[in-house]
This record gives sequence, structure tokens and C-alpha cells, in this order.
Amino acid sequence: VEDRIFRFNGAATSLVASGSALNGPKISDALEAWTGLTEDGSELFIRRDGVLSQITDNDVEDLEVALDGDMASWLSGTDIMLYRLDCGDDVDEDGADAEHDNCPDLYNPNQSNSDGDDLGDVCDPDDDNDGSSDYQDNCPWVYNPAQADVDGVQDGALCGPDADGDRFLAVAYGGNDCDDRDAQVVPWWQVEIVSPIPASGETPRIYGDNVVWPGAHQGVDQIFLYDQQILNQLTSGGSQKSNPAIHEGVIVWEEDDGNDLEIVRYSDDHLEQISDNDFDDRKPSVGNWGTAWYGNTGSSYEIFVNDGNETSQITLNGLNDYHPRVGNDFVIWRMFDGHDYEIYLFRNGAIEALTDTDIDEDTPFADGGAATWSAHDGQDFEVFYWDGSQTVQLTDNDLDDTD
Repeated sequence: VEDRIFRFNGAATSLVASGSALNGPKISDALEAWTGLTEDGSELFIRRDGVLSQITDNDVEDLEVALDGDMASWLSGTDIMLYRLDCGDDVDEDGADAEHDNCPDLYNPNQSNSDGDDLGDVCDPDDDNDGSSDYQDNCPWVYNPAQADVDGVQDGALCGPDADGDRFLAVAYGGNDCDDRDAQVVPWWQVEIVSPIPASGETPRIYGDNVVWPGAHQGVDQIFLYDQQILNQLTSGGSQKSNPAIHEGVIVWEEDDGNDLEIVRYSDDHLEQISDNDFDDRKPSVGNWGTAWYGNTGSSYEIFVNDGNETSQITLNGLNDYHPRVGNDFVIWRMFDGHDYEIYLFRNGAIEALTDTDIDEDTPFADGGAATWSAHDGQDFEVFYWDGSQTVQLTDNDLDDTD
């Protein structure tokens, strides 16, 4: 049986005509990725700018990938891997490595520092020392005393988001160009190992520049965070930790307290247990709205949430509610209603059913203000999409559309 990967952007487009055991497709603004079975085992494939590449070719299993922006992370054997654009240790290509560079993100090869403080001249209040303060300078990090502005948008003729036209935005505009004055100096794609100790076998989670995963340390699974600069071990002690999730600066996971599994949150260098009961709390999800998870109350599985201040149980139906996902202003999950599985939503303090069919709906996935899931229509699985107000069926074919 051959698998195919599809992307929907107004219409379903096949990205791979066929392949063996294609699994876990993911999409971000810059990348599309999945794993596929080759003669050597499961390998990682990434598509960027319309070009498909096999990223790994090794003798270990490369498993489900996580994406955000232009970064990918996955489990390769027992290693956590990272695929990203990089300029090396000398980010600004000025000849001074980041540890000793007095302006590590800005090009200043002479390292001049006229006032003798910790910042070089180019990252002082007048970053470029052209006589115009940053608040008035139309190009605050490039020397332009004449304040030339050829296009009238007040970004200076010498700078702008991509002054050298190499399609990589300048650091000051949230990009990762190594030198925005030279189109030949660009970041390159590289693969690196970020876990010095064996990972526990779970898929890493990624948000922005941060990757989080559980790893075995002295026989106990702890939570690790890599932020492209340093590796942080967030937890210690003898209790097992698993299933971390991350959004912005908040990380949540489940942890064995000696009696059952509870949910723990890490934020602003502070650890807090946000569930406290006598049953297992599982599979947390975190987003703008807060944190959600499901708990086995003994008679049923129910949904619990924490909005950043307090924890509450939002379902009490005696049915089984599973796998919540958090969006911008909602929580979505899968519930068995006594006949089949349906999709339910918690928003503005109320619960509503998104589906009411005679078919089984699969686990939903949320991103921003939207959600998607697959469901069996009696013949095969199809993909459904909720845009925040209505649900539409994206596929209608004789294939199983899943994941």
C-alpha cells in the first residue's frame, strides 16, 4: 500500500505521489515535513520552497517531526535533532565570536566602544554613531548621516527589512540574515544534535526558538529545554515526567507525584503544580488561552483547564472526553457520546458540539483560531476544518485521509 502526502490551500495538492509508510505530516510557514520508510528504516523528509529533500540517511529510526517557522525537531534513535538556519557562532559575521562580541547581533569588526561600557558603539542608543538617535534615525543600525530615504517609507535607503535582497530579513526586523549588507552572506540549513543524554522516546515539541522534550537522567525522565544557546534541565528529583507541551514561554507536562500523574507548569523560571487530585491527569496542551488536559476520574475521562490563575473541571458528563487541544480562545476535544466520537468545544465559558453525526471523529488539532480533524464517513477517512465559525469538509475521495 502506497501513501501520499497532501497539502490543502484552497484545494488538495499532492506533495508526494507515493511512498511507503509516510507518517506525521506537519506544516509551518516555511516548511513541510514528514517521515517515510526507506530501505534503511524511517527517515525524515522536508519540503521547502517547493523542493523536497531527504534530511536523514542513517541506521536509526527517525520519528515524528515537530515544526515551527523555519525550524524542525525530531527524535532520531535516542537523540533530539534540530534542523534550522544558522550563521554559526559568529552570528553577525564580524570576526568576533558571540561570547566575546560586544554587539553579538550587529556587524562591528573593530569592536569599537568609545564610552567603555558593555555595549559596542553600534548597539548603543545611537547604534550606528551617525549623529541621529535611534528614535529619530530612519536606519538606526547602518551609518547614514544624510538620512537618505529613497522610497518615502521612513526605513532608510540603506536598510529596510531586506536591504541586500537575499530574501532573508534583517535581525532588527525579526529575521535571521547573517549580514544584511551582503547578499552572499546568508544563513545555511544545518542538522545538529541538541540532546547530550538519551531522549525518552517521545516526540519533541517546538515553539519559536525553543525545543522541549523528556530525557533520561540518572534513570529518571526529566524535562529539558533547548533555546538555541544553552541546554536547560528544568526538572530534577526522582519523579518521572512525560508529555511536555510548549507555547511562548510556558511549558507544561505530566509528572508522577508518587500516587498518580499531575500536571506541572513552568513559566518565568517558576514551577507550579496546577492539578492536585487522586487520579491520573494526562496529555496537557497549552496555548494563548491557557492549559487543558484530561483526567481519569475513575468512572470517566473528563476535561480540565487552567487559565493561568485557577484550575477547573469543564466536563462532568460521565462520558469519555479525550485529548484536548488549546487554540487562541478555545479548547477543543474528542468525546464519546455513547454512540460514536464527536468534536466538542469550550469557548466563552460554554461548551458546544461542533459535530453531531453517526460517524467517528478523530482527535482534533488546533492552531490559532482554527482546528482540523479526520472522520470516517462510512467508507474511508476524510479531513474536516473549522475556521472559528463553521465546519467544512476539505476532502471527498476514496482514500483514507488522516493525521
